[in-house]
Amino acid sequence: MSQIDNGPSPEKLDLSPPEGYESWLVYAVTTFDARPAIMHTMFYDTSSASRDAVEATVLAEFNELRGRAGLTPIRRR
Repeated sequence: MSQIDNGPSPEKLDLSPPEGYESWLVYAVTTFDARPAIMHTMFYDTSSASRDAVEATVLAEFNELRGRAGLTPIRRR
């Protein structure tokens, strides 16, 4: 039995990051939405961190790694 695949082959896909972002990782960090990550804390009282605090912490940790690599920090869009 043969497989039917109408999509482009992986080498023909454009996997460039979205315009204005240097990489997919930078895109993921700068557009990170903490709501799903902290949703469970509403029910189990395990954290009182706000969405903004979690998102700021993610960005700060990422920028610390960028600094260690000699790269400039990024800002949330």
